[in-house]
Amino acid sequence: MSREQQLNTTFRSTCIIAGMTRRSDGPTATRAKARRQGTDKDDVRMVRTLRRKRISPKRFPNREGGEPCDGARVNGLVWTSNSRSRPVRLQLRSPQARAVCRLRPRWVICAALLPGVIGCVELPPHAKTQMVQAEKEFRSGRYDSAKSMLDEVIQAYPSVLETAEAYYLRAQCLAYRGHRGAAQSDIERCLALSKNSDLIARAHATAGELAFEAGDAKKASEHFRLALRNLPERPPYDLARFRYGVCLAQLGEWKNAREQWGAVVRGYPGSSITDQTQRMLAWPGDFFSIQCGAYRDADTASKQAQKLRSAGHSARTEKRQRDGETLHMVYVGQYLRLSQAQEALGKVKQHAPGAVIVPQ
Repeated sequence: MSREQQLNTTFRSTCIIAGMTRRSDGPTATRAKARRQGTDKDDVRMVRTLRRKRISPKRFPNREGGEPCDGARVNGLVWTSNSRSRPVRLQLRSPQARAVCRLRPRWVICAALLPGVIGCVELPPHAKTQMVQAEKEFRSGRYDSAKSMLDEVIQAYPSVLETAEAYYLRAQCLAYRGHRGAAQSDIERCLALSKNSDLIARAHATAGELAFEAGDAKKASEHFRLALRNLPERPPYDLARFRYGVCLAQLGEWKNAREQWGAVVRGYPGSSITDQTQRMLAWPGDFFSIQCGAYRDADTASKQAQKLRSAGHSARTEKRQRDGETLHMVYVGQYLRLSQAQEALGKVKQHAPGAVIVPQ
């Protein structure tokens, strides 16, 4: 059995990656160096190809076989070539296996001899079946069982493009179990691996929800923005749009926030969050304040406001209608961003322990 046949028998799974090359003789110095090493002109071209791909070979095998290359490492392979019209030889650093592949002109093919290499697109049939079963378990609320199935797929094929869906599903399972840090890690891996626009949008939506619940409005708003460009206008993505508006308001982008809330009211009239969204649209101002009390008696509200002003806070009273009743509200400050109100809240609580931040 020839070496080529032995290699084909030993390594059944290959992933073909193509990269274009260009015929060029290269500089005189390179050719002279190549001749000293016993290579021909086509070897010089391959040296230049490796350099163009940012691979710096230190030595190159000569025509008699010689030592394996010391520098050109591509998935453990050494590249050599004899002619444009003849096959390109792919030689392992360990000279125990050699493969010959017939190439079309101007193309070089790299055969990676390990399964699950980055760039492979499809999972094997049994892994796809296991992912389908895992999704059914997830939809049925059996998150631990679904995660166990997905763990096996991810462990066996961590870098296959279709594994991005497994990372996404496992992130959902982890989030439902309260492991938000691990869920965030899986979502980031999904986003790095996936080429599917629908999956990328759903992953950004999940990342936005995780960041929102962690209190990171800036990060959440960016994920929601990327998600809503490709998500369909149907539940549960009304919640994503609503929370996107909340994040924008917290960042001081009140106009954009109202646009998102308006889209929720128009696009999801029967949604469970429509009433809450309408209340947020009814806010009279575009800022946050610290509410320090709500009183039926105007004199009591005035005394509380005066106490806060004496402590150096910009307190005011306003009338509000709540459930058919007139209340006298005591507020401190007008803050464009939520973070500004949060910074002031601690000092205000020293004089009004029940103070809370509210939108105005």
